Amino acid sequence: MPVMPNNTYGNWRIDVLAAVNEPTPGPTPTPTASPTPTLTPTATPTPTATVTPTATPTPTATPCSTPTGTQVDGSGVIAASGGQANFSFHVQPPGRRAPNFFSYSDPAAGVQLSAPKKKINSLNINGNHAQFSGSAKLGRHQGTITFTVSVDDFGSCPNPDQFSIQLSNGYSASGNLTSGDITIH
Repeated sequence: MPVMPNNTYGNWRIDVLAAVNEPTPGPTPTPTASPTPTLTPTATPTPTATVTPTATPTPTATPCSTPTGTQVDGSGVIAASGGQANFSFHVQPPGRRAPNFFSYSDPAAGVQLSAPKKKINSLNINGNHAQFSGSAKLGRHQGTITFTVSVDDFGSCPNPDQFSIQLSNGYSASGNLTSGDITIH
């Protein structure tokens, strides 16, 4: 390849090579790439902190007071198979002046009953558990049935109070109160 006249640019000399179509006297070698070393990063160990187990405090359960008393009151709602059931009662041992009463309603099951003061036959209280039984008129035209109610008063405990009822016709329902309160006093 002929070299064209030199050009200067400032302090730089520029030689320009011009390509000319002239045959070469033999095969022209094809340039091959020379290997360029590739740098591979090497992981440097980083010191890690050592985890020391810390004791986790175990929560101490707040003791629930066990109610004491001779009578039980309550009103509330529990979930029943067809929706919600409502109840209300005041029961004390026979011979007291205040009247006993009990009413219960589960509209989806068609259960509506009320027991007047002289129809509650028994009351047993043991700690936070009470059970009473008696007879009641079921609806307007369904006659009289017997019932047994069991309740649990969890007072200041985080557990909800519980209500359970069984009727002589086979109906039963039970559960935690979704609203309301039961008190043994």
